[in-house]
Amino acid sequence: MASSSSSSSPVIINCAHDVFLSFRGHDVRRKFRSHFLKELDRKLITFKDDEMERGRSIAPELIKAIQGSRISVVAFSENFANSSWCLDELAEIMRCREERGQIVIPIFYDVDPSHVRYQTHAFGEIFEKTCKGRKEEDKHMWRQALTHAANIAGEDSRNWPDEAKLVEKVVNDVSSKLNSTTSNDFEDMVGIKSHMKNMNSLLNLESEEVIMVGVWGLCGVGKTTIGRALFSQLSCQFQGSIFIDKTKKNLTRAKSDDYNTQLYLQTQFLAEVQDQKDIKIQGLRAVEERLGHKRVLVVFDDMDDHVLLNALVGKTTWFGPRSRIVVISEDREFLKARGIGSDRIYEVALPSEELAFQMFCRCAFHQDSPPDGFIELATEAVKLVGNLPLCLNFLGSSLEGVKKEEWADRVPQIRIFMSKQIDKILRDGYDRLKEEDKAIFRHIACLFNHKPRDYVIRLLEDSKLDVDVGLVTLAERCLIKISGDNIIRMHEFLQEMGREIVRQPCIHEPGKREFLMECQEICDVLAKGTGTKSVLGIFLNLSEMKDTLCFGEEVFEGMTNLRFLRIYGISQEDKEIGLEFRHLNLSTLKWWDGSRKPLKEGKYYMGRQLRLLEWWGYPMWRLPSYICAENLVELIMPDSRLTMLWTGVQLLNNLKKIDLRRSKKLNELPNLSTATNLEELYLEDCWSLWKITSSIRYLKKLRKLDMKRCKELLLLPTDIDLESLHSLNLSGCSKLESFPHISRNISNLVLDETKIEEVPERIEDISGLNYILMTGFSNLKYFSSNISKLKHFEMMLFTVVTTTYDSGIMDNRTNDVFLSFHREDVRKAFVSYLHKEFMRDQDLATNVVNEIRSSRIAIVILTDNYMSSERCLDELVEIIECSEEIGQKVIPVYYDVDTVNISRQIQDIIKTESYPQKLRQAFTVVSQLQGYNFSTWDPETAVSQMLADDISFSPKELFDMETLKEEFNGLEWKEKVLFCHIACFFNNETYENVTQLLKDCGFDVGGSLEILYEKSLIQISVERVIIMRPVLQKIGRDEVLAEFINVPANRQFLMDTEGCDLLIDLTDDTKRMYGISFNISEMEQRLARDERLKGMKRLKVMRMYKDSLYGKEVRVHLVIGLHSLWERLSNI
Repeated sequence: MASSSSSSSPVIINCAHDVFLSFRGHDVRRKFRSHFLKELDRKLITFKDDEMERGRSIAPELIKAIQGSRISVVAFSENFANSSWCLDELAEIMRCREERGQIVIPIFYDVDPSHVRYQTHAFGEIFEKTCKGRKEEDKHMWRQALTHAANIAGEDSRNWPDEAKLVEKVVNDVSSKLNSTTSNDFEDMVGIKSHMKNMNSLLNLESEEVIMVGVWGLCGVGKTTIGRALFSQLSCQFQGSIFIDKTKKNLTRAKSDDYNTQLYLQTQFLAEVQDQKDIKIQGLRAVEERLGHKRVLVVFDDMDDHVLLNALVGKTTWFGPRSRIVVISEDREFLKARGIGSDRIYEVALPSEELAFQMFCRCAFHQDSPPDGFIELATEAVKLVGNLPLCLNFLGSSLEGVKKEEWADRVPQIRIFMSKQIDKILRDGYDRLKEEDKAIFRHIACLFNHKPRDYVIRLLEDSKLDVDVGLVTLAERCLIKISGDNIIRMHEFLQEMGREIVRQPCIHEPGKREFLMECQEICDVLAKGTGTKSVLGIFLNLSEMKDTLCFGEEVFEGMTNLRFLRIYGISQEDKEIGLEFRHLNLSTLKWWDGSRKPLKEGKYYMGRQLRLLEWWGYPMWRLPSYICAENLVELIMPDSRLTMLWTGVQLLNNLKKIDLRRSKKLNELPNLSTATNLEELYLEDCWSLWKITSSIRYLKKLRKLDMKRCKELLLLPTDIDLESLHSLNLSGCSKLESFPHISRNISNLVLDETKIEEVPERIEDISGLNYILMTGFSNLKYFSSNISKLKHFEMMLFTVVTTTYDSGIMDNRTNDVFLSFHREDVRKAFVSYLHKEFMRDQDLATNVVNEIRSSRIAIVILTDNYMSSERCLDELVEIIECSEEIGQKVIPVYYDVDTVNISRQIQDIIKTESYPQKLRQAFTVVSQLQGYNFSTWDPETAVSQMLADDISFSPKELFDMETLKEEFNGLEWKEKVLFCHIACFFNNETYENVTQLLKDCGFDVGGSLEILYEKSLIQISVERVIIMRPVLQKIGRDEVLAEFINVPANRQFLMDTEGCDLLIDLTDDTKRMYGISFNISEMEQRLARDERLKGMKRLKVMRMYKDSLYGKEVRVHLVIGLHSLWERLSNI
């Protein structure tokens, strides 16, 4: 049987009757009906049956009776189908079941359920007779109703030798289901409908199989609530049901898995499911024997006991068809071990911010949003609990009825009390962990929350902890979450609990704890020297310090196991000068001995265990010699006053990362020959660093070297090959003159604003190069065409610099070009030709960047395989977004490709909904752009030259809308007027036409145009065409539209289709109208209605255009009087 006794719709309540009985036949009426109705009456269950005057169609009062009942009992007999009335009645019952959630209980009275389901044998013959002469839709409706009804679990009278017991069983079922359906405790819970929908999908109630599903999520996220709501909704559809939680003491935990224990558990389980007392069983097959033919619902809440679960639901075959078992747990490994696959586990995530806010408001205000004056208070309150439903409900209920002025005092108090209560609940998950996993949990809670997974493994890999497996365990038990980008996140309440676990054993002796995180406690330990070997980590936030701190080297003498030292918290405004912290003078943070004389180095107090040394704004000129770097994994010291790290050679075998950014006094690096595992080296803004040690040649695992703005750097070591180096950033190394040759495998190379004079022939040796950035090459004299030989090179960007126009106006803007292409399709010669064209006459600089948004022009080279490259498609989406948002010009080039074929590919993508919307939109835009068809140009140099010529005159876009608006607002009134005229009407018009058309406007048009040009608000091409980019044009048009947004007739300008429509329909006062722009093709049939123009007494300019293959053909007419206007219009 495939269906359920009710659909997944909410159960109907407030009905006129409890039960409606549908039946046919003398035997049913005389025997079953009479006993059944008597028993219902005895149990005070209201009922209605179909004993009414019958006609050809079902009576309205009968429909009303069906709809007004919670449960319909359908007694099928052999002659049931003899009545069209009964069949119509059944159809209405099944409709109510589907639409209103009505429960249906079928009784098969001396008839085989399969005969009803498939309309066969005598039942089928009678049905066919009834169907004669009836409409096809009626017959289909009846068949469907019979099939669905017969699929519902019911009772077969042939299995009951005693009809009285059959009636008693059915009435008991009715009573049980009525008790279940009357509960609507969960109906209005925020977000519960979505959870129920997802769970019903997993449970697949239509399936004949026995299905076991899991519900998994963080403690307090609402798993139990979901289980309760699910049980409330579904239990009435099963022949037996049980919800097992901690309130059922006899079923919550098994002390052992011996025979007697299992026998006891099964006895208690069967007694609950069958609602029988003093039940006795003889063996462990009792569950299968008694429930193997019944449809049962079992829900286990907060389950982590394998013995208990195996004893009660050892096999799914122990239960009848369509039974469902739901196991709620915080341990996904436990669910998987029980055979519940990932596709059958429902993860309950934290609610969205919107739902969390609604949950809180329901508890605090009994409505979905806060009353007036409480919005900010409620928002801040929700932020305190991190969207955890348990805490949202607790905090909201605690604030119920609290006056607004009392919130500020009450919320922190409630938060503290709530945290203690929540700790008790969360602690259970921690206590169940192994000792190793508990240690990893404490490390994350105290030190590594919100850190990358690899970072944590790296720092803990020398410990005795199996970190990789431990992190998986913590994630499977919902104690941490590892995001898609591999960041470890622990909920703040779990973090607080973990920190409290560390704090409690030594609450008055912080020096004996594992981790020190509180600023005042750390200062006390350092000031008094009370640190012990128990201390593994110190994380000190300097910005929290209020007084100066003086301590001697002996403070670390007892901390022999110190592994993680992190001192951070410099305020942003103080980083540049590096002398003062917030509340703290950096010069007073010194290392002293007891006599307050400068520190004498040489003692080895910071032992060999140190793995992390992170000290922002380190105040000394070098590291103390007693710091041992042998086990150091990360050395992080940005904004330091270091001039050097150490002298001599240190053992650095474990070192993976060095970060000395903004250490502006650092002038040299130490010998790094032993740092053979170093992967990242950050030296950005080390202004005094003038050379790189030759020992860098030993860093065979170095992946990233960042030396941005090392202003004194003169040269790099030569003739070395760092085989793992993929990223090299030398941007702003303004004294660097030679092209770097330190690795053949670099993929990202940044060399902008250097003094490099040539890109040599050897560039082809950097075989892995993908991107290269070389802006601001003021000394560049030679660029080898061997760049075209690079197999993996993907992007090229060119720069156009100073150009002088005939008008005498100078364009001092940089024009960057971004190339997007599939490297395997585009011949390297073409890239080489392009490069050559952009470099001709030595007045253009090459520029290759990896940021599309920094480019004013994007060239998209479309090839057969362009659309098969994920990177190319991502580039295209970004390019089109830039085109729409900031007016970036896009030029498609159809390179050596069948345009019909690629157009078909584009159309397929546009029409296929499985592709992302942004990608489909991007191709829609590209398909409408004019470009170059490579096959029509021969040789390749021709299209390269044409591209370079076109791009040379593309105006630079200013990207910042707010900056542009400020620029506009700063104009004089006459420049503002002219700006708006160009934005609305004269964009892409010649300089001469604009000055001629506006010669009588009352101010110097030429002078105002020059001002707009100097402020880069317009551009003027060599052909003296005035160009305003779309983003600027929008500002001008918005300015015109703003004042008369809802009264277009009162504007000065009508534009495009708007102008066309208003010429036809205009009835408002139009005396302010100065110019109209419209599409001729839309007006050719409507121009005769010139009477609409008579009110436009100030109309001086009419702009008309036609769309063509070559863009817009534009004609601008100077209008002098309406008679002249009409003549011009009529002659078009």
